[in-house]
Amino acid sequence: MSEETLYTYYWVEIENMPLDWDTSICESLDKVRDLLQYLDIYLDDPDIDAKVTIKGIGMTRAAFKEWETLHLKKL
Repeated sequence: MSEETLYTYYWVEIENMPLDWDTSICESLDKVRDLLQYLDIYLDDPDIDAKVTIKGIGMTRAAFKEWETLHLKKL
């Protein structure tokens, strides 16, 4: 059985923000930056105790595409 190649993706966990979602997986650091720029209005708000955790994870391209299909199509 051959294994698919693992690539580094970025798991972004978002806590204590008034959003409809709390996790995302980004395929590059550029996408992480774009997400953080989007979240910036919440991160700067002194009334919101926001927390963002970013972890590098190994995923195959097929697994990422499956995650993307299941989670991003709902938006």
